[in-house]
Amino acid sequence: MRKSEKKKLKKLYFQEKLILDITELIAKTMDEKGINIKILARKMNVSQKYLKEFMRGETDANLRMASDIMFAMDSDFELEAKEAENVSDIFNIIGGE
Repeated sequence: MRKSEKKKLKKLYFQEKLILDITELIAKTMDEKGINIKILARKMNVSQKYLKEFMRGETDANLRMASDIMFAMDSDFELEAKEAENVSDIFNIIGGE
């Protein structure tokens, strides 16, 4: 795998990981507050279909939508930056170095 391809895959990995982390946090908050998709969609004035697609990562995830979801549950995100994890093993498995 060329270095440029590896860099693109690494970037994609971190993008997808962030989306997964956000949707998992939203799902956990929904569970803790006893809110289901139907209730949340109604509170946000969006379709259940759209909300389900967002939670499955089938639509373009954006921070505004994630924020709107948390706002509808009277919650907020707490973010922190950290050193990127080493994903070399992942790339070795899929045909990296």
